Amino acid sequence: MLLTVDDIGNQEAPKMARKYDPDGTRRIGMLDEMTVLIITGVLTKADLVPNGEHDQWLQILRNNGEHRLTHGYYVTRQLTTEQRQARFTTLDETGESEDKYFKKHPVWSRVNESLRGTSNLTNALSHHLAIMIQEMYSLL
Repeated sequence: MLLTVDDIGNQEAPKMARKYDPDGTRRIGMLDEMTVLIITGVLTKADLVPNGEHDQWLQILRNNGEHRLTHGYYVTRQLTTEQRQARFTTLDETGESEDKYFKKHPVWSRVNESLRGTSNLTNALSHHLAIMIQEMYSLL
């Protein structure tokens, strides 16, 4: 997970990924030899990127440059304090708020819609998990 409010060079996630996955497939073994987690990149706090600093995050989101991931990146935005206090209570309401933000934003609206939002991230992770379960089941 990369915070868009901090320079990527200051963050530990890319350094750890390179250390534990130098070939770039971004799979990290955990628990035992058979358990593998697939890492997908997430850019958070998209609404806090200062004007003029979007280009570096767009390159990462488009999976270009030195921080490439096999399964790419997604960009998310969570509710503001004001929205939380207004009691957005359902996942549909929070998803609609996030989707509305990305559609109206002058920069993020130009990004492939399938890479924007928590619901798309959730769907991608669910897909990867289903594949992992099928692969593990075939080993039994």
